[in-house]
Amino acid sequence: MATTGFSPITVLLSKVYGVSSIVTTLLVICYAIIFVLLNVPANMLIKAKGIAWPIRIASCFFISGIWVGMLVNHNFYFLLLGQCINACGMPFVQAIGATIAGVWFGDKERAQITNITSLASVIGVIIGFGLSAFFVDDNDIPQPEEAKVKVLRFILVQSSIITALSLPILFIVRKEPPTPPSRSAHAMRGHSKDKGLIDTRSSIISHKDFKTDMRTLLTSWNFWKLNLTFSFIYGVFNTLGAVTGVVNDKFGYSTTANSIFGATFVVSGIMGSFVHAFLLDKYNRYKLQYIII
Repeated sequence: MATTGFSPITVLLSKVYGVSSIVTTLLVICYAIIFVLLNVPANMLIKAKGIAWPIRIASCFFISGIWVGMLVNHNFYFLLLGQCINACGMPFVQAIGATIAGVWFGDKERAQITNITSLASVIGVIIGFGLSAFFVDDNDIPQPEEAKVKVLRFILVQSSIITALSLPILFIVRKEPPTPPSRSAHAMRGHSKDKGLIDTRSSIISHKDFKTDMRTLLTSWNFWKLNLTFSFIYGVFNTLGAVTGVVNDKFGYSTTANSIFGATFVVSGIMGSFVHAFLLDKYNRYKLQYIII
C-alpha cells in the first residue's frame, strides 16, 4: 500500500510541499533501490531461520516506517525517511512466498499458494493507487495548508491499516506446521536420516549451503535468462508506478485518473496470474507458460 500510495499524487505533493518531482518520485523508487540492497541478506536470513523471524522483522519495519511518515508536515523528508524504513521490510515479504508454499503446503498446491502470497503486496499496490483519490485531488493545490491536513489524514489511514495488519503477525506467526505436508517439506526440516520419507536426492539438495546454491545459479545460463527477463519486467512495473503522476500531469490528467490508470494495470495482472497459477498446477508446462506470458 505504501509502495504506490503516493504515486498518483506526486505532482500534488511537489507543489504543496515545495519539493522537486525527483524527491517525490523517490517515495516510490526507494523501494526498488532498497530491494536490490537487501534481497540477498533477506534470503539468507529466511534460509537460516525460517519464516517466523523475517516476517516479524518486516512487520517492525512496516509499522515504524509508516508512523515516521506522519511527521511529514514538520518536514517533507520525514515522509521520504519513513518510506525508506518501510521499504526495508519489502525484501523479506517478497522472498518468503515460495518458502511458505514449500513448508506449509503440498506439492500440488504450491504454485497457487506462491501466487497468492505474492499477490499480497500487489493488492496493497491497488489499494495504494486508489486510496489517495478519496483524500486529495488537484482542487486542493491552491490551498496548500488545507492540502497538508488532507495528506496527513491520508497517511494516518495508511498507518492504521498497515499497523492493524502487521501487529498481530508479531505474535501469531509460526515457523512451520506441526506435521510436514510433503516429503520435500520434511526434508527442509533436516530429517535426512528418515530414509522411509525422503530420498537421497532431496536430502542432498535441502542441505546445500547458500554459497553453493548461489554458485550453481550464477553459472547457469537458464537462470540468467530468467533473471534478466524478470528484472526488466519488475523494472518496468516499478518505473510506471513511480512516474504515473508526473507523466500523466503533462497530458492534463487528474490525480483521480492516475489512480484509475494504476489500479487497472495491477488488476489486469492479478487476473492473469490466477489463470497461469491454475494452469501451472494442472499441467506443469513451465516453458510454454513463460512463452505465453
